Amino acid sequence: MDLEISDALQTGALDKVNDSIGELRSYAKSKAEGTALPDIIRSWDNTQPTDNNLFSARRSQTEHLSKKYNDRAKGKIIFEKGATFGAEEAAGIDECGNAEVLTLVVRELLRSARFVDGLGGEGWQLWIDESGLSNLTIDKLTVRQVMTVLELLTEKIRSVGGQIVVSAANGKIKTVEEASGYYRITFEQENTFQTHDLMRCQTFTGGNLKSYWVEVAAVDGNSVLVETSEFGTSGQSGRHQ
Repeated sequence: MDLEISDALQTGALDKVNDSIGELRSYAKSKAEGTALPDIIRSWDNTQPTDNNLFSARRSQTEHLSKKYNDRAKGKIIFEKGATFGAEEAAGIDECGNAEVLTLVVRELLRSARFVDGLGGEGWQLWIDESGLSNLTIDKLTVRQVMTVLELLTEKIRSVGGQIVVSAANGKIKTVEEASGYYRITFEQENTFQTHDLMRCQTFTGGNLKSYWVEVAAVDGNSVLVETSEFGTSGQSGRHQ
C-alpha cells in the first residue's frame, strides 16, 4: 500500500527498514523531527519575517516586484544609485536627481521648487490655468533667431524723478472747431486719448515758443473736447492759437 510519511524528507542514503510497522513508525518520526521545515508565512498571515521562517510562493508574488511581468508597487521605492529606463540606457535619473530623457510630456504644471507669481515674485513656472491657456513665468528670455508675438502686453515698475510723457510723437491736428465753451480737436491719425488725459503742445520756431497743457474733457471717435478755459490757465509761453 501507499504510505505518506510527511510533506518532505531530507534526501540522503537509503536506510534499510525491517518489515515491521512499529519500526517504520519509529523511523518516520525520527526523520521528521530531524528535518523539520521552517514556518511558512502564507498570503493571509500577519507573521513577521525572520531568519527562521520563509514566504510562500503566493506571498512572494504579492510582496516582491516581478522582473519578468508587469507589476505595481503600493509603497515608495528609493533608488539610491539612480534608475535607467529603456533599451541602451535611453533615459535615466542618477543618484543626484539629474534626469535625462528623450521627450517629456507635462499635462498641467512644471515649476521650480519655490515659485511666487507676479512682477516682484521669484522662481519659474509653466502651467495651464483654469481657462485652459498655457502660462510661462521666468526672469529672462533670450531668442536667438525668430520671435513671433500675436499680442504683446508690457508692464513695468519704475520711479522717475521729473517728467515722463508717453504719447504718439509728431501727432498732427486736422481741424479745430469751437462750440459751447469747448474746442473740438480732430486728429489726422487715430485718437488714443482718453477722458481726463492731459494733452501737451510745445513748438519752438525762431523766437516764438508755444507750450501748454490741457485736460481732455471728452472723447468722440478721432476727436477730443477741451474746455476753452483750459487754454487761459495752461501756463502758456509766447503767442499761440
